[in-house]
Amino acid sequence: MKKIIFYQHKSENLILIDDDNTDIEVYTNELNKILNSNNIVKIETSSGVALIRPSKITSIYVEEIFDYEQNIEQTKNIKIEKEIITDDIITDRD
Repeated sequence: MKKIIFYQHKSENLILIDDDNTDIEVYTNELNKILNSNNIVKIETSSGVALIRPSKITSIYVEEIFDYEQNIEQTKNIKIEKEIITDDIITDRD
């Protein structure tokens, strides 16, 4: 099971849970394709469906989780605050 956090430019983070058992390296390589897309992308996970505009995503964080119920409670009760550091080479693709 995986927890995916999409860090978005000037917007709230999007957190999804996916019960996919794919190896994390393969999984993240598939997510990486999203960042290279110029179109809005539909992402389906076990927690729901999201429509993503890749040009607004600054980074994606994926972690393996083992206790789904505990993670859902954490997601509801804890506001994730992380500072995102980006390189000046990265620009908004609008």
